[in-house]
Amino acid sequence: MPVISRLTMQPNLRSLYELWGKLKGSGTVPMLAKVPVETLREWLPNLAIIAIRQDNDYIYRYYGQTFVETFGVDMTGLNLESLPDSQRNVLEHEYD
Repeated sequence: MPVISRLTMQPNLRSLYELWGKLKGSGTVPMLAKVPVETLREWLPNLAIIAIRQDNDYIYRYYGQTFVETFGVDMTGLNLESLPDSQRNVLEHEYD
C-alpha cells in the first residue's frame, strides 16, 4: 500500500489518519475493542468498520450513514457475500 502524504490530505482526513496511527501502535490496524467510540464521533457518518474473520470473511461491524444513504443499504452485520458479485470482487481485492 502506498504511503499517504500528509501534506496532500484534507485536514479532517489528516486528523483521522493521525488518530489511526496512535491507536494502532506498532500493529497494522487498531483493535476495535481499544478504540473509544467518542474519538471517532466526527467521522462516524463516513466510516465503515470491518472485522476480518479467520476464514478471511469480512463482516461490516459498522456502516456509516453516508454509505447507507449513498448505496441504499445498511451493511452492518453483513459480509461481502451479501453484495452482488461485481461489487464483492472489487472489495475483496481492495481488502486483501
